[in-house]
Amino acid sequence: MKHYILVNESNQITDGWSDAVRPGYVKKNAICITEDGGYQFRLSPDGMENPLLQDFYGIPLYLWDGEAVVSRPEDELEQERERCMEKEDLQSRIIFAEQRLDGDYRYKKRIDGEYSDNEWAPIAAQRQAWRAELRELIEMLEGMEA
Repeated sequence: MKHYILVNESNQITDGWSDAVRPGYVKKNAICITEDGGYQFRLSPDGMENPLLQDFYGIPLYLWDGEAVVSRPEDELEQERERCMEKEDLQSRIIFAEQRLDGDYRYKKRIDGEYSDNEWAPIAAQRQAWRAELRELIEMLEGMEA
């Protein structure tokens, strides 16, 4: 049985399979890592059957160096995990900021005419600050994804 992997532009392994389990499943750019493997996929002849290729965050755990599969350095993985956690934190803060603006009952009361211009002015300033914060968070997130 042949065993194949797919790698991304950084040579990180993103998928792996045995042609016994996926007969006829050949992807463009698939790399055959063994011509004579067993029924279950392995990254090396004595390796674990069907190993996890990505961690909880979807970060690839292995690299293809052009000749063999190698584990990614733990410090590199930890840096990527920290970026994922920062991104998740930003996404949560964006959701909160959007909900705070959308759920502000005072805006609805203003539309209904329940606030005078003088009463509304400090509320409007606060909402403007919230929108600025939201824009800043979105820009930070976009910067992380670039």
